[in-house]
Amino acid sequence: MIQKLSTALALCAVAAAVSLAPAGAATYKLNVGTALTQDDPLFQGLLAFEQGVESRTNGEVDIVIFPALSLCEDNECIEQARAGANVAVVIDGGRLGSYVPGLAIVSAPYLAADLAEMKKIVTSSVFGEFNGELREKAGLDILSFNWWQGVRNMYTPTPVAKPADLDGIRCRVPDARLWIETIDSMGAVATPLAWTSVYTGIQQGVIDCAGAQTPAAWGIKLFEVTEHMAKTEHINLMTGLVTSAAWTDSLPAEFQQIVREEALKGGDIGTQATADAIADLEAKMAETGLTINADVDKAPFVEATAGVYESMGLTDVRARVYAEVR
Repeated sequence: MIQKLSTALALCAVAAAVSLAPAGAATYKLNVGTALTQDDPLFQGLLAFEQGVESRTNGEVDIVIFPALSLCEDNECIEQARAGANVAVVIDGGRLGSYVPGLAIVSAPYLAADLAEMKKIVTSSVFGEFNGELREKAGLDILSFNWWQGVRNMYTPTPVAKPADLDGIRCRVPDARLWIETIDSMGAVATPLAWTSVYTGIQQGVIDCAGAQTPAAWGIKLFEVTEHMAKTEHINLMTGLVTSAAWTDSLPAEFQQIVREEALKGGDIGTQATADAIADLEAKMAETGLTINADVDKAPFVEATAGVYESMGLTDVRARVYAEVR
């Protein structure tokens, strides 16, 4: 749930530029909230971002990372950043689409052929235009959008090989229209639920399944409460490090550049770590007894989700993106 504005404004009051800080203390501080646990490979990118920024600014910019939603839920972090707080969050395009509809394209089903094409999309001029709109309309600033968390697959109680196998199954999704429409179109019943509630939600029968990328599934032990994983690969989950535009603008120009450069470097480091870890994590999950269907025919799922682009108003956006990157 989105935090009440009054709470966000209260947090804003203790935010970023600390002009009265004691000698030797950081002049600027950024609290980074994330659902990632410290053992998630993408977390290595956040550590690199922290170290890179602090080193290159001689400690004048202090980055503090809060893993496992210990700072705030993703949507709450976004609302705090919108209110001007010195908060950043690793978040998907689907939820940012609430402010700039075109940004949802990054989380749309079966958008990119592979990771290389996904990287081209999030560094395209079209995507840059969306960031400008995000700053103007929502007061948010994308530092970089190259934080790849893997592809999302379906973790279910029964085998899944085609969309009909998902009929009637309640599947957890983030609370964003794009995610809901995607899962509904695949045949399941999309059920918005906080990520921290997924494990117990399945145990208690609130939901039956979840879509998740491999590191996240391993992190919350989805293999303990589901029996099957179908490699539908319906979302290529590229996420962004997003903060308050007011916070970014409070930095000297030199520091703004450093923060953006280190955000890109951190995203690349985390992405590579994720790519390197996936096969090993899937093997470990299989050893626990999880049955993995690696040979899913994705064509029926691609066909089933094709209408999402039209219903979300993303058909023209996709055409613009493809014109630039293909």
